[in-house]
Amino acid sequence: MIETIFVFGLAIFAGVALILAKLPLRWSLRILGWHIWFDVIVTVLVLWIHWGTMVGLLSASIAGLVCSLCTSSARWTWGYIQGGQYSPGQLFDLRERLGDPNGQGRECKSAGAAKQVQGSKT
Repeated sequence: MIETIFVFGLAIFAGVALILAKLPLRWSLRILGWHIWFDVIVTVLVLWIHWGTMVGLLSASIAGLVCSLCTSSARWTWGYIQGGQYSPGQLFDLRERLGDPNGQGRECKSAGAAKQVQGSKT
């Protein structure tokens, strides 16, 4: 019984993670900027979907806990965008992919817009 709950909880989390992995990088980093709200929304959503059985509720709770752990570790690893400013992670600095290669703390632009700005200065 207990192993079923953990397996279902991880399966629910894997489904949510695969959906979020399809988002553009900028959206993912903005979601990580509001990580507490994201954790609450995902947990409430999976609890609502799996409401009705004890296994469903406990599996959704496990999925919410794993989601919270993963968003915290993703913030630490890749960073986040909050208020239009990118805060780099401890392992990866994604400024270049976001269009801020010099790390000047400007508002993040798309890569195409950054190339146009650089081309107009020369």
